[in-house]
Amino acid sequence: MQTLLNNALVTEYFRLDSVVAVLAVGESPGTLARSRHGCKQLAIADSIVLDPAALAAPEICAGARVLNPVADLVPSDRSSLAEALIGAGLETRLLDGELGRWLGTPHYGGSDLLRNGLHGFAIEIPHELEWEALHGWLNAGTQTNGDLMYRTKGAVRIAGVDGPVIINGVQHVYQPPQRLPEVEVERSRLLFITANLDRAAVEDSLRIDLPQFQRLSEARAARHTRAASDPSIPL
Repeated sequence: MQTLLNNALVTEYFRLDSVVAVLAVGESPGTLARSRHGCKQLAIADSIVLDPAALAAPEICAGARVLNPVADLVPSDRSSLAEALIGAGLETRLLDGELGRWLGTPHYGGSDLLRNGLHGFAIEIPHELEWEALHGWLNAGTQTNGDLMYRTKGAVRIAGVDGPVIINGVQHVYQPPQRLPEVEVERSRLLFITANLDRAAVEDSLRIDLPQFQRLSEARAARHTRAASDPSIPL
């Protein structure tokens, strides 16, 4: 996935819609518990495709649900498989009025430990944010902990912008932010799937680091204002 999303020839014509994982009957609960890579793939997926034997095994479905409580479980022998997988993405969720489901509502509010060192948690922010400050915070987090931040989703209320701004990222790569002026949200919601990075660490970073990026943004804006009246002032 990272290879595709980092390829300019691909991203010029395509954007990330949804993440699909495949779970076969050979992937027993014990196998999943021992495989961080397998757990990661299930945890970040929007849809999980199961072969008929896996779908008929309650313990396998339950294991998938522990890792991902909101993904669609799709039978591999479904006649309209491609349609079902495409329908799990953001665009279809918006058409169906299911932005909250894409963001994992009402899940990810309790204990954030999923399995095998993976964490899944959502953080809600009641006040509007400044885009430049949030963008700086996300970039810093990606540079510092990109290998640990497997999936990031968000619908964020930005000051001066109608409707939320959608954030959709996989590790180091983020899709261009998408504005939804026709949608109303009461508060921002950020959903993280991470490795060895828990809710408390991210909440602390939001509390401590985000205001610093806000101050940098304000200082930069002030310099631009002064430079507009005095060209001798360096930016």
